[in-house]
Amino acid sequence: MATSGIDVSMFQQTVNWPVVAAAGVKFAFAKATEGVTVTDRTFAENWTGMRAAGIIRGAYHFFRPADEAQAQADHFLATVRPGQGDLPAALDVEVRDGVDAGTLVTRMKQWLDIVERGTGRKPVIYVSPSFWDELGGPRGFSGYPLWVANYGRSSPMIPRGWATYTFWQYSATGRVTGVSGRTDLDFFNGTPEGLTGFVATGQTPSGGRISDEYVYEGDSGPDVTEIQNALRAKGFNPGPADGVFGPGTKAAVIAFQEANNLVVDGIVGPLTLSKLRS
Repeated sequence: MATSGIDVSMFQQTVNWPVVAAAGVKFAFAKATEGVTVTDRTFAENWTGMRAAGIIRGAYHFFRPADEAQAQADHFLATVRPGQGDLPAALDVEVRDGVDAGTLVTRMKQWLDIVERGTGRKPVIYVSPSFWDELGGPRGFSGYPLWVANYGRSSPMIPRGWATYTFWQYSATGRVTGVSGRTDLDFFNGTPEGLTGFVATGQTPSGGRISDEYVYEGDSGPDVTEIQNALRAKGFNPGPADGVFGPGTKAAVIAFQEANNLVVDGIVGPLTLSKLRS
């Protein structure tokens, strides 16, 4: 089982958080800061809006390796200090800015240490498997919750050093009612109750796949046939009910999700399946 979430920044403009919550989103990360001077202009509104809508909220910092770690951490902590009921702080590591891998990793660790002392919790690391490999797969970070960015798969590749992931950004082009345009889509690797437990204790998932709970393009079998028949009964044409989740079925799923104000990702998860069966 997985739990749906999103992450946003000023590029999503004003977010209608109550509508997002009604679409089944249980958690969200909002960009707070970048480097040593940038504060996301929508962060304050997102931070209060998420909490008011009952969405478990988190804040992330976009790491600029050319800037000193202390100054970046101070900037983040001066902007937000995640507290009780919030997700741990997250560090978005995805650019080099001309800095060598060793210096980047050293500064990244400094930021993590400073923010952990400032918040009392281990921060989350956001990274893609390819970027982590580019850094040489550095050791010593497996104790930090992993937020992995990996798209177009039924389960993510895990960067070296981690056994599993806590969060998975599985799309950068999703749609959710209440958000203007495209947005990033995420899963928490567990149930909503597990997410609440993670917020309270920081205990990360022990491992496992979520794909058994979700039906994706490329899957086949009787579950897909059921979905195709249900889509047709609801007025959405998936093509032949052949038990193969191809492009036609995905397009019908997307149209159904749009019509029912669900998270639009072309994946049949528990919420979409429940709506199809109702």
